[in-house]
Parts: sequence; C-alpha cells; structure tokens
Amino acid sequence: MSDFRVGYIYSLAPIHCGGEGDLGNILEIAREVHTNFPYVPGSSLRGTLRDEVKLQDETAVDILFGKELDKQGQMGVHQVWFGDARLLWVPMRTMSMNGGKDVFTWVSCHSLIRDHAIITQQNSVIFPNQAVGTSAGTYLVADAQIKVTQMSNEQKQATTLAGTWPNSLKSAVQPTWENNRIVLPDADFQVLMEHSLWTQVRNKI
Repeated sequence: MSDFRVGYIYSLAPIHCGGEGDLGNILEIAREVHTNFPYVPGSSLRGTLRDEVKLQDETAVDILFGKELDKQGQMGVHQVWFGDARLLWVPMRTMSMNGGKDVFTWVSCHSLIRDHAIITQQNSVIFPNQAVGTSAGTYLVADAQIKVTQMSNEQKQATTLAGTWPNSLKSAVQPTWENNRIVLPDADFQVLMEHSLWTQVRNKI
C-alpha cells in the first residue's frame, strides 16, 4: 500500500449506522464483533464521501471510486479503499463535577487509545484500572459516580491526535477536548456504550 492515511470524523449530529439485528421497532446499531462498540462501516463511509466528491467533480469521482454499477452489471475499478471508522472519543454531558455545574467531557477507553497509538505510530502507555482524566474529581452521570484521578503527562501525550485541528473546530471543540477528557477501563466504557447511546424507533404506517 503506497499511501496510507489516518483521518478523523467529528459528528455535528447523532450518527446511527444500522446493524443487522432485529429488535422489533428499534433500529439496531452496527457494532464491532470483537468489542461490541458502535462503528461506521467502511462501505457507509465510502458511499458518503463518494456523494460529496460527485457534487464537486463528476470526473474525479469515477476515477477515485470507480463507475457505478451499470445495466450490464459492470463496475469501474476504484483507486481508494476505506477501512471502518472506529470510535475514539465519545462526547458525554455529566450532571455535575464535584457538586458543581454541568460538565461536557470526552470519553474513551484503554483499548481504543492503544489501537489509535498503533495506527498512528505513537508510543502507547499503560493506564490504571480506574478512570483518569485531564480534570480530576467526582463526576455524576445519571445515577452513577465516576471518580477520576489526574492523568500523567505521559498519559496525556498518549491520547493526543495525529495532525492538526481544522480551523472550523479550533475555537470551540479543541479547547473542550484538551481540557475535559476521561479514559475509562474497557469494562466501564462497554457499559456506557451499551446503555447510554441515542436510539431510533422504526414507525410502521
């Protein structure tokens, strides 16, 4: 592979990639088999980007993504491949921190930070079996308490993103991410992803 690149997606609204499960009128969420974490399939990402590129340049879209399926069942050869978009940081609004006002924070876990470090060729570190964050304290989330200890400088470095922030995110999103992020043990993060995600209901008329 001559050109491998890592990119980040920041969602302005909730994303719901449907899975193959059947939960009655609840639209299932696509989840990784090995972690049960939600993800965006590479095919969904490719289709979305293809539509965006097509609006800009119809010639380029056929070169990069290949021609669409024609009446003879033939498709063009594509030049770009997309992997699945995995979770890295999930936004979470807590009820309060140390008994004060509401706090907006970003949450990740050990395995996601480790895998990101491998892909971006950064040094990985060992995180303790407890929550650590950029701001220590007790966070209240629904009816649960999360006691967060202070991250070390080495742990902060291990959670940094590759590349630079786009200008559109520097004024609001970047400061929040730099000042308020928490790394949970995998088991606690799995509970969060199992019970606190936004869901959609299928209405049949």
